[in-house]
Amino acid sequence: MARYWHRCFVVGLGISQHLAQGCSLAARLPATLSGSWENWKLGNIIKPLVIPLVIGALLGTLVGGHIALSIHEANLRIIFGVILILLGIHYLFNHTPNKETDI
Repeated sequence: MARYWHRCFVVGLGISQHLAQGCSLAARLPATLSGSWENWKLGNIIKPLVIPLVIGALLGTLVGGHIALSIHEANLRIIFGVILILLGIHYLFNHTPNKETDI
């Protein structure tokens, strides 16, 4: 659900694309942390990968944030829209139904 919030912010509330994407990312943080903690307790985490993944996520967030802020808002909307369309096409043609999770 959080992945759709930024669109509601931009279209429904008229806030900037930059702020909307930031709010959407911030809304995901509690679910990410609680899900990670639960998977840690269940033993579903490959422990040697945790530190490299955290470092990569932090660096990616820092660099991605700087890049996004350097792009004009109209261009950022276009880039974001193109990425969503490409992801939709990818999932449309590469999705293998799972009888346990797909209805």
